[in-house]
Amino acid sequence: MKIIDFQIQAALRKLKAVCRSNAEMGRRLGVSRAQIGKYLSGATGYFDDATWRRISPVLSPYIGEISNCPFRQDNHCRLTGQNPDMIRLIELISAMSELERAELLVSILKQTARQTENQ
Repeated sequence: MKIIDFQIQAALRKLKAVCRSNAEMGRRLGVSRAQIGKYLSGATGYFDDATWRRISPVLSPYIGEISNCPFRQDNHCRLTGQNPDMIRLIELISAMSELERAELLVSILKQTARQTENQ
């Protein structure tokens, strides 16, 4: 099993950027369009061994050094011992572009405002 960490998630996003659709990305990786959606959304957190062996040659050119994660130092996560879901969330947010992070923040603030109004 290969965990889809934020480095793999970033590589998937890079590949998605050069593909016209999830269907095209699926053809390149040899998986269904629906499965691509699950990988990109984070609904699937790992690849089984057979899938990883099949897609890693296609994905490997998009896997680069992680330089923007503030919680990585010397290839080790400084959040060791923390909740794995929280680490994954932080890594995914760190892999986002500034625009994506800003859009996420706006979305969270809008949801919070609606919840406050409803109370």
